[in-house]
Amino acid sequence: MNRESHNRRWPWLLLLLVCNLHLFGIGPACVARPDAILNGRAWTWLTHAFTHVSWYHLALDASAFLCLLPLLAGSRTAQLIQIAVCGAGALLLASWTPLFGQVGYCGLSGLDHGLMALIAMQWIAQGRRRGRTDGVAWALLAAVTTKAIIEACTGKVLLHGLHFGDISIPIVSSHLGGVLGAMLYQLTRTLRLTLPVCARQEEEVRANGDSEWEQAT
Repeated sequence: MNRESHNRRWPWLLLLLVCNLHLFGIGPACVARPDAILNGRAWTWLTHAFTHVSWYHLALDASAFLCLLPLLAGSRTAQLIQIAVCGAGALLLASWTPLFGQVGYCGLSGLDHGLMALIAMQWIAQGRRRGRTDGVAWALLAAVTTKAIIEACTGKVLLHGLHFGDISIPIVSSHLGGVLGAMLYQLTRTLRLTLPVCARQEEEVRANGDSEWEQAT
């Protein structure tokens, strides 16, 4: 682990600590609920992802999140945007389910799924720029996306029986929401990078055409 990656983790570790004080018996859990705004807890719609229902839930989600962070491409600002978009996608799909009103939503699993998909797409893009196909990245993207779709369709966590700790009642559609958020981010970035190049190439073709026409006349 390099020094920069280590330093980038500290703010997230602090946020995880603050958002899980309820596990020490201090204060209520920062779970996102439909009535949060009316109850003066609108900020839980921002902190919910870092809140967990048990130490096992926290260890599972946070370890994945902290391992994925150094793999994200771009500057700190770009990475914050990536995290925000994946988290927003997870929350959006979670909020459409009846469970959101019944038990609320918290945890990093939806965001983690989005980051895994995004990292895979970033690896694929890097491979294309180098003129090669990254089979591992494609396999990761296919696996994460397929898992998220299956869970959204069945309403159950894949391999749920393997968990040996409390993860409460997971809103599994959030996993697909995170993946869709990642895809939206990557699509937007690709278009932002591609469209100016296409426009420049079109201008060059038009300029060459005008030059050839002038020479012919």
